Amino acid sequence: MEVEFITLGDAADRLEVPASTLRNWTDQLEQFEVHYVKRNNRNERIYYDDDLQIFKFIQDLKDEHGRRTTMKDIAAMLRDMRDRFNLRDEEDAPVPKPSNKTGDLLNADDVQRLLDNQRVRTLFSYMIGETTKQIRNDLLEEFQQQLASERELLKETLREEVRKELLENQNKLETKLQGIQEEQEKRDKELNEELKRRDAESLKRLKELMEQRKKEAEEQKNKGFFSRLFGG
Repeated sequence: MEVEFITLGDAADRLEVPASTLRNWTDQLEQFEVHYVKRNNRNERIYYDDDLQIFKFIQDLKDEHGRRTTMKDIAAMLRDMRDRFNLRDEEDAPVPKPSNKTGDLLNADDVQRLLDNQRVRTLFSYMIGETTKQIRNDLLEEFQQQLASERELLKETLREEVRKELLENQNKLETKLQGIQEEQEKRDKELNEELKRRDAESLKRLKELMEQRKKEAEEQKNKGFFSRLFGG
């Protein structure tokens, strides 16, 4: 026989989240008056496929965005997605009225005798201890999941900051290298101009020296000619 619904614990196992987390999500959706989960005669929440689809959507958002996505934001998002999800109003999920069967079976004296019984007190202590342990484990698991999510978010943030810093340093280095290259080109141009100027001056001085030597040679030649002519 196929069962239409499952309990909170089974729903948590199917979604792979702690039962306390699913209970907290359910409470907050009802607090924001977005979606109500039905209850059985024992006032225990029961989950249908429509409910699982809604909480799977919440789980995916939480896994992707972590604590940055609050239940208040998700509730507002779900209000605008009624065409996608079968959201249930409060009147569609009434809280069952408490049964008087237990009161008919046990009167005040019976209850007091049970509380005075050592075995009952031991059983209650055990049950309370196990429940407390389970709640502690669920809270620890949820905290570890949130911590892992925050750690990944921090790593991604640090990687982005390092990438930006490297890019800025690269841009600064390229700008500095460009300035050095422009300065070097300017110095090379000034040096070439200075070499051209000096070459021109050296060539001019060489021509002047050659003209002077030529003139002196002519004067020396003429002097020797006149000496021979006049017997000097």
